[in-house]
Amino acid sequence: GPNILNGKITERVISEYRVYWSNASAELLGSPVAIMPRIGKDKTLEVFGCCSDAYEAVLSGVMIPTGATRLTVLPVDIKGLVMPVGSFTSFQDVETMTGVPPIRITGSLTLQTEDPAVFLADSSVAKAFRNGIAYAAHVSPDRVDVSFREDANLVQVHADDDEVEPGLAEMKKHQTSNPGRILVSYNITLPVFEALQSDRVMQELRNQTPSSIGSLLAREVGKEPNGTKYNMKVLAMETPTAKLVRNRSTPTKSAAAHI
Repeated sequence: GPNILNGKITERVISEYRVYWSNASAELLGSPVAIMPRIGKDKTLEVFGCCSDAYEAVLSGVMIPTGATRLTVLPVDIKGLVMPVGSFTSFQDVETMTGVPPIRITGSLTLQTEDPAVFLADSSVAKAFRNGIAYAAHVSPDRVDVSFREDANLVQVHADDDEVEPGLAEMKKHQTSNPGRILVSYNITLPVFEALQSDRVMQELRNQTPSSIGSLLAREVGKEPNGTKYNMKVLAMETPTAKLVRNRSTPTKSAAAHI
């Protein structure tokens, strides 16, 4: 059901609800297995016809992590902070064979910064970008890999040469660079028990603009020790794509549950 504060339903400060696997000690296991955006309401206090089923997440054919005994739902505030207390439910699992392979989502960004060499040499930048992209996609940072390279284009030019036989032209590769531009590539790998979330993750990324993802990444970089010295701007964002990561089917635990 919806968030309750002091015995009353209130969602004014809530942006979404996240569902996690958890163990008997109430410890969360891994990243969210489902994310439900808040139902839009104008008033601070909402009245639902039936609070218990205002939200529903259906999990079917999903791998259950080792040690998981229940599903925990935690509200997330409008600043992205996951609340420490929520609700939980138990589930019943069955042994199955799953043929759902992991999913890998790839994309890239073009950004501009004043000193690319210094920017790329700072290892904390990669960590900040992993956190930022994970936040944008609503996945765990350990699902994200990033790589960087300075933007350069290979073009072909004709070189005049007196020694070249008349009528022929020598073709040479000439590298031209865009000062201050960096290409950022990212991969988000969703394991078997999260593969069904790929459409949601793709939509979260498609909803981003160069401006919005730039602000998010700048915020994460700014949290690092040297982050405030970097002045960066995202110039372009490639539409992400997804593909299956093929591997052999193995016996796994899976569950169907309603939250």
